Amino acid sequence: MKKKISITFILLFLSFTSLKANDIREFEIEGITIGDSLLNHFSEEEILDPKVGNKYFYPKSRKIYELALDLESDLYDEVQFSLKENDDKYKIYNINGIVYFKQNYEKCLKQKKEIELSLSKIFTSNQIAVLPEAGEHPGDATGRSTTDATWYVFKSEDHVGVVCTNWHKDMNLEDSLKVLITSKEYNDFLRYEAY
Repeated sequence: MKKKISITFILLFLSFTSLKANDIREFEIEGITIGDSLLNHFSEEEILDPKVGNKYFYPKSRKIYELALDLESDLYDEVQFSLKENDDKYKIYNINGIVYFKQNYEKCLKQKKEIELSLSKIFTSNQIAVLPEAGEHPGDATGRSTTDATWYVFKSEDHVGVVCTNWHKDMNLEDSLKVLITSKEYNDFLRYEAY
């Protein structure tokens, strides 16, 4: 059995100097990783119940949707899963652990830097490409909301990411920090179909 690595704030206190992370499935958020069936963690009734989960489709495609389920977590305010529409196996293509910062973007950036420092101890440059990214959030058509992201890209083009979002006050959303485990397929969907 592979050793599993939980991407949590606990990373800040652990040393990974001898660890070689080569497969995205070695990473988990709350014991769940991409490629898992959500049915291993929730009943189909919980997944389908609109009172339990919050389902969100992207503006230009209904191929993949986001689902936030009630998952008890001491680390995250919310955990979201990305699933394909009409997939009765509920395979997970992306998982996000989210912490909300109200309107405190600076605090979000500080926490992001601490997580990045921990992740830099896990990855070596020959394993992973580290890609910083900053710009407008595609979910805000006005262009006033921004993101600051760092992507750790595996040779398979799967990603681990740490993203701070600074929502403009007119969006009525809280600034947030996301720790993501993302498949190449999901990332391609976001890049070419979702917006």
